[in-house]
Amino acid sequence: MSDYRRAWAVAALMLAICPATVAHRLDECLQATRIAVFHDHLTIKTYVTPGTLLAAGIFSKIDADGDGAISESEGRDYGEKFLRGISLHIDDVSQPIALAGFEYPTLAELSGGEAMIRFELSANTLRVAGRHQVVFQNDNDPTSSIYLANTMMPEDPSIAIVSQKRDQTQRAITIEYDVKPAINAGSDVSGGWPGRLTGLAAGLAVVFSLRWYLRRRVAPAAADQG
Repeated sequence: MSDYRRAWAVAALMLAICPATVAHRLDECLQATRIAVFHDHLTIKTYVTPGTLLAAGIFSKIDADGDGAISESEGRDYGEKFLRGISLHIDDVSQPIALAGFEYPTLAELSGGEAMIRFELSANTLRVAGRHQVVFQNDNDPTSSIYLANTMMPEDPSIAIVSQKRDQTQRAITIEYDVKPAINAGSDVSGGWPGRLTGLAAGLAVVFSLRWYLRRRVAPAAADQG
């Protein structure tokens, strides 16, 4: 499944499970955001699906020269404008966000009411173990939009999502997550030679205990046979 179709499937599923978003009418714009947390950055993907009555107007805002096609520069300019409507705070500190990618359908596709405008954003995070908080807010086109926001399951095993809380409109989402301490590739998790000796001693204790246990079981059996 392509990223485009996968994104629409996710958005459709989110619509199905969120009653507040069922009323996606012809004159509304659905903005669905997925946030992925990594050890040193966030990846934010927002999929904008205009209703059929809004598609032509939104397309004309992107297509600045009116030639019916969206150029690379036009796409980037509109993406940067969209970016200015996004705010991000990490541990109560405002963080800059970069436009990492964008994708626009044709006017015909957009007018069908199912095609999406895709924005991919990225932001650096603190590379510090412990509890962290992310607050994301999308203030783009609030008068005619409905919103969805969700956190993705982390790919990094050192990260655990603790909670995610949304406001009533889902324009804002607050994510709390834990980062486990990183283990250096060259470090010895057993604590060097003292750790190794402790581990060896524990291993020998297990071996001798097992031998003692087996001898205790064998000795009575031999006595019975005698």
